[in-house]
Amino acid sequence: MNSDFEDSRLTTAWLEALPYHPIFNSERLGETSEDFQGLKFYGQPRTKPSCITATGSKLLIVAIDSEIRILNLMEFKLAWREAYDHNQLDTLEFDDYLPEWITNVKYITLHTPQIKYSIRSLVVNFKEKGTLLAVVGDYELSVLIIPKSVYSEISSEKITCNVYNVGPYYHVIGLSPIAKVLWHPMSESGSHLMVLTEDMLLRMYNIVNDKNEPEQTFNCTQTAQTSNENHRKKGKAVSFCFGQSSEAWGNFVIYVLTNLGEIYAMCPVVPNKCVCEKFFLEMLSSYIKRKYERGEKIVETNPNNREDYLDILEQYRLQFNWIKRVFMDLDNNFQTAVFSPPPFEKFRVEVQGPFNINPEPLTISDHSYEASDILMLGTEPLNVLVVAFTNGRIDICIETEKIEAMWQIPAIVPGEYTAHDLILYECIDLGYIKDYVVPSTGYEPQLTTSINRPCLVPDPYYRDIFYIYHLAGVHGINVKGWLDELGKVVNQATCKDSLDEPIYESFFSKNLKSQINWIACTQPSDPDPLIGLTIMEDIQLCYAAFMLSSTYGFVFHELSARKPLKTYDSVLLNEELSPKKTFDIPKINPIPETLTRFLDNQGLSHQPKMVPPRNQQNNRGNEIDVEFFHTVMGNFQKDVYEIKEAAMALQKRFDFQTKELYRQIMEIANLRNFIENYSEDRIQQLSERLNSLKNRQMYLDSKADRIIQRIMNKGDPIVSEFEKQYYDSLEEIAKAIKGDDGLKNKMIMLQSRHKYLQEDYKLLKPELEKDSLGQPIILSGSQLSKVENALNQEMDLIDNNVRLIEVVQEKLKLIKIN
Repeated sequence: MNSDFEDSRLTTAWLEALPYHPIFNSERLGETSEDFQGLKFYGQPRTKPSCITATGSKLLIVAIDSEIRILNLMEFKLAWREAYDHNQLDTLEFDDYLPEWITNVKYITLHTPQIKYSIRSLVVNFKEKGTLLAVVGDYELSVLIIPKSVYSEISSEKITCNVYNVGPYYHVIGLSPIAKVLWHPMSESGSHLMVLTEDMLLRMYNIVNDKNEPEQTFNCTQTAQTSNENHRKKGKAVSFCFGQSSEAWGNFVIYVLTNLGEIYAMCPVVPNKCVCEKFFLEMLSSYIKRKYERGEKIVETNPNNREDYLDILEQYRLQFNWIKRVFMDLDNNFQTAVFSPPPFEKFRVEVQGPFNINPEPLTISDHSYEASDILMLGTEPLNVLVVAFTNGRIDICIETEKIEAMWQIPAIVPGEYTAHDLILYECIDLGYIKDYVVPSTGYEPQLTTSINRPCLVPDPYYRDIFYIYHLAGVHGINVKGWLDELGKVVNQATCKDSLDEPIYESFFSKNLKSQINWIACTQPSDPDPLIGLTIMEDIQLCYAAFMLSSTYGFVFHELSARKPLKTYDSVLLNEELSPKKTFDIPKINPIPETLTRFLDNQGLSHQPKMVPPRNQQNNRGNEIDVEFFHTVMGNFQKDVYEIKEAAMALQKRFDFQTKELYRQIMEIANLRNFIENYSEDRIQQLSERLNSLKNRQMYLDSKADRIIQRIMNKGDPIVSEFEKQYYDSLEEIAKAIKGDDGLKNKMIMLQSRHKYLQEDYKLLKPELEKDSLGQPIILSGSQLSKVENALNQEMDLIDNNVRLIEVVQEKLKLIKIN
């Protein structure tokens, strides 16, 4: 991504110096033995780690040990640029010492004595605001307010900030561990924090109002269970995500994942002072009304099967009441709506699920595994739901049914209405090593799944790509290819207004796959899991993925905006629109598929960046490393072969374009010769001819007028009696309208009189009475009806008096004054 600097080569070179900044140094790290330093030092967290984040204010925030450190990236980049201008970068040896320009860029340490636990995750409320920071441990949870001094010039290396422990009665050691923490994206103030614990309880805290007690609590376990479910193993919550669809109830849905891979959904989950577009609520209201009316029609047309639809119809009725109460509290003067969820004290939000996933997922290894994370991409035309597992399996599912709001109501008719289906489109195996060896255990293999906690991260720009970081590094997965094809199929089926199964069968028969890119690799080496990944998007800095390892090694990978090139065939004239061509346009080969795939890949490479632990960066590779590098070199050769083929295809395309350019030049030359041969004498002759035609046309018009007048005088030279009466009536009408006593003057008088009456009415109009709080007193319906009846009677009396006055005025006009 281009920056504000004029030299495009310098846009991301400053990132190469960032890993050496002292912000990533740890005193405890040197005290840990080198073998398996990452696992011994960082430990095995219960919570998915995310110890690095970036804000829209150009701040990089990392958790080192139990400290929270902040670095101003813009200041660091400017310092690097100054060193570059003074030619101080070529002589740098980062392994020996830190140059002065790096040490001069100080980082800030937030003084947080209340945080005494190991920090596992950092979550900023809104990246563009970044005022609240959630600090998550295995059991404890705190929220700190980032001081304003951080955003200004750095005056101190240590700043005290306000730290608040959230839910001290619920999030302590000995109770249920924390599974995941997210800020609610639809909170007006950005202060609603969602906390999921492993006991399937989802709590919503409003940090501004109350940090000790949750504003709302949702139990993610189903209350009613069948006999089969009672014997089923109960899972624990591991992750959740928000819905990303702007249709129906999509933005009010929360998806919850258990360690057994079960997916549940709840809707509506709405914070107080929820903010959204008013247009979204209007569409939702129309959607609910249509479904409610359709349900009533089904019940009316099928009276014998009426009981089968009572539960669903009751849910539609509750949805209708919910949206009706929301609109009662809205301010119609704004396009953005701010509302609170209507109080449904008698009904709690229903837990929908577990989802039925078809077909069954594949078994990629014999190792025991658990589900780890879930992410809703919010793609079009169908939503894609991604589930990650500890053994490296990624399930990409298509959401075929829209989740709707449901509440727990007494079952009128026994039945299941909360089960939904997901289509498992693809089951991906990331392919990293499934076991490792710990020397202290006698070289016995240990399962990777026991320490692996894969985490999913969405891309801030493109919804059809996401990232996953885990024990073995980082992968980027792009679903754009097959999702675009699916969109075409859905559009075709929509145009036919019917479910055309052969169209969908042809799509699934193609077996299109997602594009998988290994961005960073921590294998083969001692396990050094990545404990954080964030996407930095800033026009002045970069568009890159920032990663942090368990030994606090910083890794970056530059991303790029997509630059899709339109093929020449799409620019050619359409034969149906232009059937008559004067020349033939040659067909030019489209852009090679390899190159197009690379341009749509956002700078992601097939070959991962090798990330050894910090204590092994200067060591030579062992036997496993050599074998791994052989595999990498084989992949490089394959990529070089594909690039060579793409270059040959581009050369053919270039030859075609050269021929087309020559043809266009010849056509332009012929047109130029034709214009030059078109002499000025001929243009002068045409101008004189046009002038003569114009004069002749004027002569003909005057001649035709004389002939028509002559014919009229000859046919009826004297005005008839009827025409005279018609002319007289026109004069009377004009006098009645425009005369002194005409309608026009009367209308002006009435308008002025109406204006004076309005001013008198404003003076006589009484002010609304107000209560003790200064609010106007609003009458009830019965009181308003009584007032209206009294006013109607008064108006009748006034009309009678006006009529009597007019009669008296008419009689006075008849009296002659001597």
